[in-house]
Amino acid sequence: PRVGAITEFLAPYFFFAIGARLNFLLLSGNVLIAALVISFLAIISKVVACGLPLVHEGWPTALRVGVGMMPRGEVALIVALVGLQSQIVSPSAYAIVVFMTAVTTLLAPPILRYLFRDEIPEPERESSAIPVQL
Repeated sequence: PRVGAITEFLAPYFFFAIGARLNFLLLSGNVLIAALVISFLAIISKVVACGLPLVHEGWPTALRVGVGMMPRGEVALIVALVGLQSQIVSPSAYAIVVFMTAVTTLLAPPILRYLFRDEIPEPERESSAIPVQL
């Protein structure tokens, strides 16, 4: 219980620190192309590596699991940040990792919603008419 509150409090600062070190001007030209290619490869590798073992359950299940595992998270960002601070990772490589993490994290929910579209119940629509008593 306490850890959850601490995490909720500190998480925005963590992501702010990651974003504050990102030079968005680097995401142009060859760096942007590299970021797009690496993001595409990250998506494909997660979907295949996590989904392929579940093909015996059916392709829809395999694809759902693969896409569900697609987002890269805090670990990649922490490693990239430590590498940047240690001058092991260039600012361009850091920008690529942050871009890839953002892309995989933002794409997963809408793709999952589409993949589960038949299993998500429609919300019951309430009548907009309000009964009036006279």
